[in-house]
Amino acid sequence: MRLITYRNKNDVKLGAWINDDKDIVDVFAAADLKIKVNKEDFESMQCLINAGSDAWTLAR
Repeated sequence: MRLITYRNKNDVKLGAWINDDKDIVDVFAAADLKIKVNKEDFESMQCLINAGSDAWTLAR
């Protein structure tokens, strides 16, 4: 998994390349599907870095 920052219309989002870099997953939207996840940890690359190893594990 390679994390990226990308633009979707006027929003800048945290994403991850998947499927051999053919598709991008919106990491914030994926976190929204999990129960008991602090979604703010996935609002941006900096938020994920600041959140620490538990958030990185969830992102994976």
